[in-house]
Amino acid sequence: PSLPVEVLVNHAATDEEARGVHERLVRVADRFLDVRPAYLGHLPGDPRLARAVAAQRAVVEIYPQAPSSRRLVAIARDLLSGAPSGGTRRAAPRALPPAGHASESVS
Repeated sequence: PSLPVEVLVNHAATDEEARGVHERLVRVADRFLDVRPAYLGHLPGDPRLARAVAAQRAVVEIYPQAPSSRRLVAIARDLLSGAPSGGTRRAAPRALPPAGHASESVS
């Protein structure tokens, strides 16, 4: 079975800007990959996210109150609950295998 493809736009100033990026990506993906990725949301430009990446640490761990951390937590909650995010309704997620016990390879 195919898995849903969703896009999280990084470093967008507004939701409108992020949706514009998403629409351009959908056009390209539809044309060349026959896939129409759903819009998951966007992360705001956040210097603490860049610092976390440079430190090779999770932004939600070292800067839990950063705008990008709060947005990531909200998106994760939506994904886990099956709630709408970015205007689409998704099915409840499948249970994931324990770490180190991948049942499918991703390529």
